[in-house]
Amino acid sequence: LTFLGMGSDSIIWIGTQNGLIFRDGRGFHNRDIVQNRRIGYTSWFQREPDGTLLAGTNGGILKITGTSVAMLLPFCSTAHSEGTGREHWLGDAHGGIWWWKQGQLRQVPLTIPSHDFVNCLYMDARENLWIGYRQSGIKIFHRVRDSLACIKAFDIDHGYTNFRIRSFREDGKGNLLVGTRTSGLFIFS
Repeated sequence: LTFLGMGSDSIIWIGTQNGLIFRDGRGFHNRDIVQNRRIGYTSWFQREPDGTLLAGTNGGILKITGTSVAMLLPFCSTAHSEGTGREHWLGDAHGGIWWWKQGQLRQVPLTIPSHDFVNCLYMDARENLWIGYRQSGIKIFHRVRDSLACIKAFDIDHGYTNFRIRSFREDGKGNLLVGTRTSGLFIFS
C-alpha cells in the first residue's frame, strides 16, 4: 500500500508498488496496465472538482472515472500539490519541479536546485511551495515570474541533520504537519 484515494462514487482506490487496486460492491480488482503501459508505483491521488480521481504513477498521470482508468500524461511524478489557481505542481525523482495546467507541462527553474528525490509538495495560502526531499530536508520557494525563489530551508546547512521528509498534511487550524522517516513529526505554524 502506497496511497489511498476515493472518487465521488465512493469507490476506494489503493495505490501499490505495482499499480492500482479498487474495491467496489463486488470485491477487489487489480489494474496494473493502462494503454499498454505498466502503471508501477503509485505516488499520489488527487480528487478533482468533477469527482474524477487523478493518480501519479511511474507509468504516468492517470485519470480515474468510476472503475475506468485512462492515461492523461506519460510523465513519472513522485509528488503533487494543487495550486491556488487549480494548477498542479509536480515533483520528480531527480529534484525537478513541474507546473501542469490545461494539458501544458513545463519544468520550473529553482534558484537553489536539488537533485534529491521529491517525496512531497505543499502549496500554502501565500503561494509558497514547500518541497519535502527524501534525504535533504525541506526547502520553501515563492513564485517569481516563471521560476521559484528559495525563501527558507530546513536542511543540514541550517541545523537539520538526517531530516528525511515523507509527508505534508494541513491540519485545518493553520498548521502544517510534517512526517519524517527518521525524526518523527514536526509542526510548522
